Amino acid sequence: MDSAQSTEIVEQPVAESPETRLQRLVPVVRSLAGKVKTLSVASAGSALVLWWIWFDPHLWLGGVSGQWAAISVVVLLALLIPAAAAFVGYRTLQEILNLPGKLKESLAETQGQAKEVATSGEISKRGRLLGFFKTIWSARSLIIDSQGAWGKAIAAVRLARLASLPFVLGLLVTFALNFVLIAVTVVAVGFSVVF
Repeated sequence: MDSAQSTEIVEQPVAESPETRLQRLVPVVRSLAGKVKTLSVASAGSALVLWWIWFDPHLWLGGVSGQWAAISVVVLLALLIPAAAAFVGYRTLQEILNLPGKLKESLAETQGQAKEVATSGEISKRGRLLGFFKTIWSARSLIIDSQGAWGKAIAAVRLARLASLPFVLGLLVTFALNFVLIAVTVVAVGFSVVF
């Protein structure tokens, strides 16, 4: 029997701070936002090309009925729905990426104004009072911005919690329609070139 006890040191992973995790996600979200924007632009371009092939608007100068023009515009708007949904997703991702910068900027402005009021010794009583109120106003702006961020985060959590399966499936289908629209446009352009 071995009297020496072997002790193994097991390293436990250090818990990451939320800021560290968010900093790791920023490049991923930025890349995803760029890809979603590119998809939105490609889908909108594909919708326009497909509409142009189907309805030949350049021939409308010879005269076209009002009903035909209205139908073609409705079809164009329907073709642009997936691109619009992707663009809304892009704008949402951009707003999420810009939120920390806005909060830091507001914090820096508030700190600068507070420092200015605290260090200015030769300012009149009225000037100090004005500086004090400017600082309070900046702090209020910071609080409103941060509450807006928390409010948006809470709204997103509520939306995710309240999202039903049909809503999620509808969103995925709308996003997938971008790829279908681009593929149909490629086929339509191919057919129009060949025939």
